[in-house]
Amino acid sequence: MTTIKNAFTGYWAIIRKNNPSVSTIKRHIRKSKASDCKSITTIEIDGQLCELIDLGNGLEIVAR
Repeated sequence: MTTIKNAFTGYWAIIRKNNPSVSTIKRHIRKSKASDCKSITTIEIDGQLCELIDLGNGLEIVAR
């Protein structure tokens, strides 16, 4: 199960497939992110948590 959240935009999605495709994850990341904001999107895949941070230069992945 994969969970994608962005507290700033209020976006929240659960992907119930065991192995979601890359295009599905990318689509949810695009939906979760504010267009001109430096917000943090949290992705949890099978218990592994990481954050995508947009600092204006593109997305940066930060593992927890």
